[in-house]
Amino acid sequence: KVNKPKQKKGDVVFTRNRFFPHTNFHYVEEMHQSEIPLHTHDFGELVFILGGKGVHVADGERYDLQCGDVFVVDDESKHGFIKTEDLHLINILFCHKRYNEIKKEFKDLPGFNVLFVLEPHQRKNHNFKSQLRLNDEQLEKIIPLLKMFTEEAHLALACNNTALESFFKIIVIQTCRFFSENKTKKANKLFKIETALNYICEFKSEVQLQSIFS
Repeated sequence: KVNKPKQKKGDVVFTRNRFFPHTNFHYVEEMHQSEIPLHTHDFGELVFILGGKGVHVADGERYDLQCGDVFVVDDESKHGFIKTEDLHLINILFCHKRYNEIKKEFKDLPGFNVLFVLEPHQRKNHNFKSQLRLNDEQLEKIIPLLKMFTEEAHLALACNNTALESFFKIIVIQTCRFFSENKTKKANKLFKIETALNYICEFKSEVQLQSIFS
């Protein structure tokens, strides 16, 4: 487990209570994202770059952004955006507690651990070359799902939280499928690590079951 950086006086911190205190999921969409100073937050972000360009600054490193980039920012990272030019992005915000409860459902989904765990932690070593970049056809498929999510969050109708979680799961599943299709050399190494980790977890589960029934 990576230790979270200690907050210092003057640090900018975005909180769930500010953005989505009554749900487990929310969104932020910016058509022309301005520069954002370095900050941390107590929730996770699944970021989709839908147009324009800019530079993502994370943990002292800089990464050029292009249309189609998809990546996760966790609550251990201090990050921000600079040199933005017509940067269009949608951030899917998620509560870590609920995410930790539902991630077991994705244990057999190739690319899930790569997207949410391995790529964020190896971003500096891989110089952002193992991230997912959607092509035009994939963007056409994912954008309607993102729009349905944002519309649901905006309307806040009955069973809103349940609907948002359902859309979140669908978006994650589709994104991970795209990741499996778009493997770069760097990403392929992470997929091999993911396969090994999944095997180890499955083996440990079988050993635990055997000990229970022996």
